[in-house]
Amino acid sequence: LQQEASRKLRFTAKKTMMLAQRLYEGIDIGKEGPVGLITYMRTDSTRVSNEAQAEAVDFIRDRFGNNYLPAKPNVYKTPKGAQEAHEAIRPTSAQRDPEALKQFLENDLYKLYKLIWNRFLASQMTKGLDEATKVNIQAGEYLFRATGTVEKFDGFRRVYVEGTDTNESGQANPTPQADDEEAKRLPELSVNIGDELRSEAQGIADVLGEAVWTDLPVLDGLEPQTPGLCEVVLSGNWRPSLSVTGVDGMPSIANAGNVLRSHTDFKLSMRIPPGVESVDAQAAMENVLLADPPHSADVTFEADAAANGFSAPAMAESMHAALDEASLATFGNPMQVFFEGGTIPFLAMMQESYPEAAFLVTGSLGPGGNAHGPDEKLHIPATKAVTTCVVAALASMVE
Repeated sequence: LQQEASRKLRFTAKKTMMLAQRLYEGIDIGKEGPVGLITYMRTDSTRVSNEAQAEAVDFIRDRFGNNYLPAKPNVYKTPKGAQEAHEAIRPTSAQRDPEALKQFLENDLYKLYKLIWNRFLASQMTKGLDEATKVNIQAGEYLFRATGTVEKFDGFRRVYVEGTDTNESGQANPTPQADDEEAKRLPELSVNIGDELRSEAQGIADVLGEAVWTDLPVLDGLEPQTPGLCEVVLSGNWRPSLSVTGVDGMPSIANAGNVLRSHTDFKLSMRIPPGVESVDAQAAMENVLLADPPHSADVTFEADAAANGFSAPAMAESMHAALDEASLATFGNPMQVFFEGGTIPFLAMMQESYPEAAFLVTGSLGPGGNAHGPDEKLHIPATKAVTTCVVAALASMVE
């Protein structure tokens, strides 16, 4: 529940459980009065009562038809250590359609109830059916492969798709809604992530695979805020991210006591994507932090350094072709765009000074490198290969 609410609704775990508690304790829904809308929510059980299954089957048959019902009710394997004293988190009645209750629910309560209701109904529906096609084209020594998938029957996806939002027709949206949510919160810090950027990010994810996430120094079991390797790449480069880099006024644990603090100072670092004007972003941050402090607290804002990010202009076809040829000759693979380095202020300064210039930004931090670390070093074979590739591409363009 917490994971899906985070993915789909951008709710924190605390907010999710607070809202779920209210749904469990009861909401006044008009003529019925206060009614508990969901079962106990602090459980990881997958067990569903026979009565709840029968009610879900009736609803699915009436709403969607027999094609959406499995031959026999779905039963899910119980995870090891699950709390079997309770049922799975589900609506107390499948007949209580979220749309019918919307008038009685606050917006966030409605969103969470709808997520729980949709997920439960989907769990009792039949699987979807996809038709996958793969085409291999042999051209001499080269093999070209194209793949495609066509949905033949949506099944449970009619009402729910895990990890992605769904539109009104029940189909999965082509992209997650993270960008829209972020833009609503503070648009001055966000840029539009179009199809071209998303395609380049997917290319990076295809090359690096799971290393996009697993190579980061994160705790075991920690999951990215935006699921999917492509989304991890985009979040690391094209979405704003806030970090607390320092705190003053907090006593150390050794000196902690039941005393009031006179002040608390936070050093915040907001990493903005290329294309965002840093001065505007700084002003937006100041406005939102000072606009409505909780409990009439006295909040002050002192700006530090602000700098724009760098985004290379569109590459000329001749330059792209030269780099592809050189990369194939050197590495055996075509050139791949890589987003790293876009926050280096020097690059943005160069771009402002030479707005008509073409840019090729690359590096030689090969395998085992540790940029900005105490053992920062170069991987000599990778450095030689990158140098060879760049020289070959430049020579080809001169010719």
